[in-house]
Amino acid sequence: MSCEKENAYGEDVLTKIRSSWFVYKKEHKVNQAQAADYLGMKQSAFSQYLCGNISLNTDFISRFAQMVDRPPAYFHHRLEQGGEEWYSMDGTIFTSEISQTLSGEKVSSPFIIMPRMAVIRGYVCVEIDNHDTRYKTGTVVFFTPLGNISESDEVGVFDSNNKIVAIGLLEYICNRWSVSTLQNGIPTKIFVNEGLKLMRLEGSVQHEKSKRRIFHSGDINLATKKK
Repeated sequence: MSCEKENAYGEDVLTKIRSSWFVYKKEHKVNQAQAADYLGMKQSAFSQYLCGNISLNTDFISRFAQMVDRPPAYFHHRLEQGGEEWYSMDGTIFTSEISQTLSGEKVSSPFIIMPRMAVIRGYVCVEIDNHDTRYKTGTVVFFTPLGNISESDEVGVFDSNNKIVAIGLLEYICNRWSVSTLQNGIPTKIFVNEGLKLMRLEGSVQHEKSKRRIFHSGDINLATKKK
């Protein structure tokens, strides 16, 4: 008896999911129960995804891709934006609330267009309004409260009230966790304690008003001819 049914992402995507799972479980010696726990679902649900009885969806593919350490676009080109769909199938645009800035000042705009899964998963959006990160001012970075955080990940440090304290790289030195960051332009280490919470920085977007001239490859040839 076949356990296949029509899949929204197609049989080719399901085949990639199955083959990636086979390689991953062999290399890491994990079973379905352990994988399901990582993915935040029951083992029976994970098994049904692999069998094809539950249609694949963006959320599952994005989480699965993170687990097996593959870019989501490997499974389907629609996920080329880092595993996120920016529009729904009917063309709906999704927006997220920008609740705070890195400096603690007022945000320049309360909402921004965001990937669909950033909205569904409740990502925390922060506007960059100073020079203490590698991001230009006006950029909005978003942090995920889900998944594991590893050494060398770019993270946000939040206080007990979920207010952003700093953004930097997570380090493990001399048996202590710390975040290497800038504060007022000065290199600083923030040691992680019980009063702080870390979230992995998942991506960034820019306000339309902060964007500049669009790059065109033809401009290079034009500049060369003028010399």
